[in-house]
Amino acid sequence: MFLWLLPLAWSTTMVGQTGAQLDKKIPHVTIAAGNALDALKEIEKVTGLNFAYNANQLKNFPVNRQVYDNKTLREILASILKNTKSVVNEQSGIIVILPGAAQDAAPGRPTKKTSGIVTDKNGPLPGVTVIEQGTNNGTVTDENGHYTIKLKSVPSTLVFSLTGSKKQEVPVAEEGTLNVNMEGDLQKLGEVVVTALGIKREERSLGYAVQKIGGEQVGTSKITDLKTALAGKIAGAQLVGAPSSTFRDAGIRIRGANSLGGGSPIYVLDGTIISHTDINLDNIESISVLKGAAATALYGIRAAAGAVLLTSKTGKKNQRMRVEVNSGTAFEKLSVIPQYQNIYGAGDNTNFDVFHFDPSKHPADWQRFDGQKMVQYYMDQSWGPKMDGTMVREWFSWYPGEDFGKETPFVSHPNNIRDFFRTGINLNNSVAFSGGSERASYRLSYANQYRDLIYPNANRKRNFIDFAGTFDVTDKFSVFADINVVTTKQIAEPYDGGNSNQRSIMAQFNQEFQRSVDMKRLWPYKTPDGTYRTWNILGPNGNDSATALRPRKRDNPYSVYYESYRRYSNFRVFGNAGFNYRILPNLKLTSLVRADIMVDDYDDRIASGTVKQDWYKSGSSLPREFNYEMTLNYNKQLRDWSVDALLGGNIRHYKMIRNEANTIGGLSVPNLYAITASNQRPNAFNDYFEQEVRSVYGKVSLGYKHLLYIDVTGRNDWSSTLPVAKNYYFYPSVSGSFIFTELLPKSNWLNFGKVRLGVAQAGSDAGIYAINTGYNLQNPYGSSPTLNTPDQLIDPHLSPSLSTSIEAGLALKLFDNRVGVDVSVYKNKNTKQVASLQISETNGYSSYLTNLGEIQSKGVDLAITATPIRHRDFNWDLYANIATNKSKVIDLAANMDNYLAASRENGLRLELDHRKGAEWGLLVGPTFQYYQAKDANGKPIESASNGKPILNANGAYLTNENQPLGSILPKFTGGLGSTFVYKNFDFSFSIDYQVGGKFLSLTKMFLLGTGLDPSTVGTNDKGIDWRLPVAQGGGIKPDGVLADGTPFNGYVEARTYYWTYLFNKVAPPFIFDASYVKLRELRLGYTFAAKPWTRRLGVNSLNVALYAQNPWLIYTALKGIDTSELESFWEERGQVPATRTIGFNLKLVL
Repeated sequence: MFLWLLPLAWSTTMVGQTGAQLDKKIPHVTIAAGNALDALKEIEKVTGLNFAYNANQLKNFPVNRQVYDNKTLREILASILKNTKSVVNEQSGIIVILPGAAQDAAPGRPTKKTSGIVTDKNGPLPGVTVIEQGTNNGTVTDENGHYTIKLKSVPSTLVFSLTGSKKQEVPVAEEGTLNVNMEGDLQKLGEVVVTALGIKREERSLGYAVQKIGGEQVGTSKITDLKTALAGKIAGAQLVGAPSSTFRDAGIRIRGANSLGGGSPIYVLDGTIISHTDINLDNIESISVLKGAAATALYGIRAAAGAVLLTSKTGKKNQRMRVEVNSGTAFEKLSVIPQYQNIYGAGDNTNFDVFHFDPSKHPADWQRFDGQKMVQYYMDQSWGPKMDGTMVREWFSWYPGEDFGKETPFVSHPNNIRDFFRTGINLNNSVAFSGGSERASYRLSYANQYRDLIYPNANRKRNFIDFAGTFDVTDKFSVFADINVVTTKQIAEPYDGGNSNQRSIMAQFNQEFQRSVDMKRLWPYKTPDGTYRTWNILGPNGNDSATALRPRKRDNPYSVYYESYRRYSNFRVFGNAGFNYRILPNLKLTSLVRADIMVDDYDDRIASGTVKQDWYKSGSSLPREFNYEMTLNYNKQLRDWSVDALLGGNIRHYKMIRNEANTIGGLSVPNLYAITASNQRPNAFNDYFEQEVRSVYGKVSLGYKHLLYIDVTGRNDWSSTLPVAKNYYFYPSVSGSFIFTELLPKSNWLNFGKVRLGVAQAGSDAGIYAINTGYNLQNPYGSSPTLNTPDQLIDPHLSPSLSTSIEAGLALKLFDNRVGVDVSVYKNKNTKQVASLQISETNGYSSYLTNLGEIQSKGVDLAITATPIRHRDFNWDLYANIATNKSKVIDLAANMDNYLAASRENGLRLELDHRKGAEWGLLVGPTFQYYQAKDANGKPIESASNGKPILNANGAYLTNENQPLGSILPKFTGGLGSTFVYKNFDFSFSIDYQVGGKFLSLTKMFLLGTGLDPSTVGTNDKGIDWRLPVAQGGGIKPDGVLADGTPFNGYVEARTYYWTYLFNKVAPPFIFDASYVKLRELRLGYTFAAKPWTRRLGVNSLNVALYAQNPWLIYTALKGIDTSELESFWEERGQVPATRTIGFNLKLVL
């Protein structure tokens, strides 16, 4: 069979697919001694691909026995066919082998013509190879499924073949029309995924859950934060934290919490464990997410909570240089902020302040202002008078200038907070060069990212340089390198947090800001004499003219971002370099060094003349990690059995040096930001951390007839952070998969079925220097140095923690591979966790580091993929996933029922606890006391008052302390996405959601307490404005009963109710459901098909797209707060706002 003609029209439209199969690596193939034809048949059997070739010619070329491991198909064929002078091409997934001499004329020319259309159940099929059996005569169907072939003889037989379809042999009795319908044979298709240590495996062979995402799915809408890009696409993954309007990246939790600390996965780029923040997503080829311990066992202690493996794009051997240009521009706007009432202004009562002239403090010409009404500028609450247009003196009227002394109407500015935020700009541009020769491959890329946040003066500049290259020095020895360089510079990262953080803008807006403030009047933020303007002035009553303009509690929000900001810069180099050496045909040695080197510089400042004392901090850190690895890989095919074994060792060395200093007592020279400007001896310290872990590990994978697979792994680590006698830990894993459809007759509805089971153990060590007694240098006492005495006692028998995991799963592919179902059921048990206990300080220590506790986590993951429509002009693909998890605290320590994970130090007394026998992550705090009627014997009885809060005679709620309020973990997480392709158009979207979980909203507490929330405006049951005094018929009637169960019929002043009886007193009004549904991404794109004239210009493909990020928060229980972006995993305090982004992207391939 010899294919001699590939029509130009078809080859032009399929440019993007050329080489897709040829450049895929084949894990293992053994070629027996024989001829080239036998060798190709063996490759067909192993890969499941279709080949077109001249059988009679190839069988005359001898081939020696060869073993190929992890080689590309192109490399294997080049080796086998090196003496045949053949040319290898790929068209539409068909591997075409053209003998060098065959292109010259063959005797006799075809004289009979046959044409037709090749279809399947969805319509015409392009790319089908049509061969006249027994000849070298053939063609390929065009984009409409049409073909025309001139036959050498009639009668004859035509062979129709296409990857994923059954080969058809159709007799031809005479020339004319011949239409053919192809049937699917999708069992040949297999998915390859990246597993631990970067090992590529067929998904069918795995005994644990791995979820793969293509790089194009992550980069759909140019998201630069990896974790946000994964939102909703991974079953069992929960997004935690990181508002979209900041530079911070979200956290991710896989399959709930399996330790007292919760746990986070590691991120591995091309084998190097790195921070997820320094990844250029334009350079990512694919992502594999490993969820269970059996999947991550080879990574050891660092991957106890899962692993996210990223594979970079690489160049291809024997490929001309390819240039990719990717350019995106996006605009970011404020999306979600709380709602505010616009009826009442600032104050703690409904009366205006009145200016009282004081000749001893005020200039004489101020006497004319005596008796004028003033806003309560200094107040941080909005229980003041109505904003009804009354003429008043606003804050700006006391600053020198054209508005000095003017009275203006007292009215609200409903959009004043939105007016503060600007339109952010995101620029994301990259260029990449890739290609290769017979022995080498390379890819070099550069990316530049610039982002203006919606906050003034806040921006970040990032540069990425990525290089990946390989070179075959000899047939046995090759070298490789992956090098990544990242630089970052950012300024004015926004602060969040509660009232204690004076630079938290949203805390100011949601707690103290006044609805009558016109944001436009706060700019410029400086007066001509260089002082800062603010709305929160002390005011003239009782103060002289200078003191009157000083801020009481809050600075101008513009001065915060332009003067009291923090800066950060980073230079990072990471990657690996090493070699492969083929010792024997079945035995390969790999040795490499992985490095991750960073230089961080940062500073922070509070400007002189603001509310807080001026201050400056400066620091730097130099973390670096080196891994030295060596592995031996053995592959062998023994008739029906396959063996894949690995033995390796690793030495990991981590070191970090940090230096930091800050001023004390203010700056000696205003706005001189230097440590030497400290009024008092500055506070300075330096840290030094060092750790070494030595490891050996191994893996044996056995396969039987593509039917049964078994993996056995083991790893032993020796850590320097544990006591010498117990500084080692061994963790094994066993997993297997059974492809039961291999034993079943072929089915039209069940194409593939696999069951899997895995059991594994993993350990973790203690923190660096945790077992050592350390003494921290303190400020000198006079001329004598001082040290801080440590207050933690160390358990001399401290040992590694132990996590045991069992997982079972089922994977199905149905209805001609149009539907895929993957379900996993798992159970994890984590014991002997290294944690610190609070102990009595009477023995000289306040805590005790020891092993304690047992956390049990179990759940179910379900992932579904489907292709409802698959047609030549229209395709529809979708995915959906849902997961449920329950994590429970089974045990703690002897005589211990509660482990405090976090708490609020001030205000509302709320804790995050891990209670024995309860769900992990329990919110605990003060609740209402609820009435329960009882009879004379103390037994509960029915009553209309049952379940109502109990109040005292003044209408204040009675409370119970330390009551459970629910777990922060969700009941369900999931996502839904879809892609539609119509001809050259593509449209896609993704949605993620969460059901359940609790969190504390301090924003809501302050909005209610300070009178900014819309619900603080209303009328009582008498129809009277409840902000009016009780004496005038106003006030709120609390819903509750007295201690004896009789209804409370009194009224409470509105401010007293919200500020005194609720604020910082009870938790339930401020505990909310964290459920949400969010449209995360939208994209509409168009691909311009390659034409002969575009190829002459060097353009192979061009795609343009409009996209949106976070366009719609479909549902959230607390309006005004995006619960998918909570700043903390259990509370929000002055949550910064969410944003939506709309952008345009252009991708060009040359």
